[in-house]
Amino acid sequence: NGEFETFSFVVLEFTFGQSGMTEKRNTAIIQSAKFELYKYPMDYVRLALELTWTYLVAWSASDELYDLITTVRSGGFGAYFSSVWNYLDITNIALVFSYIIFRVRYVVFIFD
Repeated sequence: NGEFETFSFVVLEFTFGQSGMTEKRNTAIIQSAKFELYKYPMDYVRLALELTWTYLVAWSASDELYDLITTVRSGGFGAYFSSVWNYLDITNIALVFSYIIFRVRYVVFIFD
């Protein structure tokens, strides 16, 4: 829709029986996307918040890396991985970094 600067795409899937008639398992997927990510002032506020969040995630990762190094120096890998919280921290940081990578790839794709 040009007025709302939103683009939509539709995926229709029909299932045909042996007689050639469509069956009840037909599906329709409708999705919309905004392809102009940074056009209005509020979009730049979102960009600033995204960059701030990325910085905080990087800080959290560096803090966890520092914790890993200091624990390994004093007690070995077993001491660090004996706590369940460290597994949760590593998993959380990995998931957030994967989201950041996907977001950056999406933004680069939109601007190419």
